[in-house]
Amino acid sequence: MPHAQTMIREILIAAVEKRLMGNRQFGFMLSGGLDSSLIASIATKFLKQVIIFS
Repeated sequence: MPHAQTMIREILIAAVEKRLMGNRQFGFMLSGGLDSSLIASIATKFLKQVIIFS
């Protein structure tokens, strides 16, 4: 992966992980766009259970 793509990926993953901190449940509403699906996909790597609405 080119350097810029790697940096964007790492920054996005870190941003999602930072917002998932704490002992709370999270739900995601998928709008059909790429951004909400991408964020929900990254979140599944950090959460035990993910609630998704579409």
